[in-house]
Amino acid sequence: MTYFDALTGFGTLALATASFISIWNDKIRERRRYRPLITFDFYDIGEHENLGPQGFRHLQSHPIRPALLLSGTLRNISETPAIDCKLDIVYQDGLMSKPIHEIHDIKLHDGLGAGEHVKISKTLTLSDVDTKGSAVFAIGIAGIFSIGSQPVGVDWPAKIVFTYKNIFGDLFFTAYTMQMRTSLGNVAPTMVFKGSHAGEFSLKLITAKKKHLV
Repeated sequence: MTYFDALTGFGTLALATASFISIWNDKIRERRRYRPLITFDFYDIGEHENLGPQGFRHLQSHPIRPALLLSGTLRNISETPAIDCKLDIVYQDGLMSKPIHEIHDIKLHDGLGAGEHVKISKTLTLSDVDTKGSAVFAIGIAGIFSIGSQPVGVDWPAKIVFTYKNIFGDLFFTAYTMQMRTSLGNVAPTMVFKGSHAGEFSLKLITAKKKHLV
C-alpha cells in the first residue's frame, strides 16, 4: 500500500465517520422534537366527600372499603402526541431507603394529540394497590387514603405520577404531591406540581430546588 492509498483510505474513513456523526446528531435532534408534556388540573367531578384536596378526594363511605377519587383534566400542553397515559403513586416517608411503588400503571388514556385534553374521573380502591412486600398501604387506608398530619408547606410522603410516552416509545413523567396550604386564612390540602422530566420517575429529580420541565 502506497502512502497515497493510505491517505485516501484515511480520508474515506474520516468522511464516513463525519457522515455517521451528522446522521446520528440529526436523529437525536429529530427525536428531541417529540417531547410531550402532560399536566393535570385537579378539580372535583361528580359527587365526592370533602376529604383531601380537590380532584384527589378520599371516599371513606365508599361501599365495602374506602376509595380514592382522582378527577380533573389531563392535558397535553406540548406540540407532539403523548401516548399510553397512566397513573402511578410512589411512597417514601424519608426513613425508607427505597421508595415503594404502590399504585402502578393505572391506565388513564390511550393518548392525546398536541394541545388536546380530556376529563378524567377514576375511582381507586385497595384492589388497585400492589401490596406485595408492602407494609404501608396493605394494612388499611393509611397512606394514600388519608390526609395525614403534614405541616403547612411540607410535601406529603406520596407522589402522584403521570407517566406517558412519545411516538418513539420514550418514557416521560409529570409529578405532583399534596401540601397543606393557607388560603384566605384557612389551611387546606392542595395538589402541587413538582416537575416534569424525561425518563423513569425518580424522587431525586423532583426534590431539586427548581421545578424542571421536559
